[in-house]
Amino acid sequence: MQQGSDDDNKRLLARLDNIAREMNAFLVVLAIGLATLDATCYWAKTVSDAFAHSRPPVVAASNDLPNAAVTASAADKVAPPIP
Repeated sequence: MQQGSDDDNKRLLARLDNIAREMNAFLVVLAIGLATLDATCYWAKTVSDAFAHSRPPVVAASNDLPNAAVTASAADKVAPPIP
């Protein structure tokens, strides 16, 4: 009776080892994907910050905003509202 139990245990351990091997491959792929996503987000934030400092500030050209800095030439280009 001992022989059958040993075979079952060996089969079970072999199956668990196979499952662990497949899970490790999946976890490695998942880790690489997350690292790529992290690097991409970091790069996008760095690039957008670099461009934000190199561009001139955006000036709102609307009379509806009370605190908007509107130059005379920009105010002349704004179309009147449609009733």
